[in-house]
Amino acid sequence: YPDPESITYATLDEHMHTAGLPPVDLFLRTSGVERFSDFLLWQTHERTRVKFVACMWPEFDLWHFIPVLLEWQWQHRKAQAEEKLGRRRRARAGTLKAQ
Repeated sequence: YPDPESITYATLDEHMHTAGLPPVDLFLRTSGVERFSDFLLWQTHERTRVKFVACMWPEFDLWHFIPVLLEWQWQHRKAQAEEKLGRRRRARAGTLKAQ
């Protein structure tokens, strides 16, 4: 066993089944229960969208998934547009200060 003091973020990340994959963009939990159960917590990040759906996994089908996916796409595009606008404003503010 490795020395516990030598275990780092990278050590844990490299030994996950999802090693080398990008972080989770959309975390979807069926059953209507609003908790994570420690599932994929390491693979999520601050921009992961979390959605709880009030149906059980066997009933979850395309008609449940499409609204979730469309909402995620809309939120993702909105966040990208806001980020782009923020960069423009910061660039403009930097240009004004330089004058």
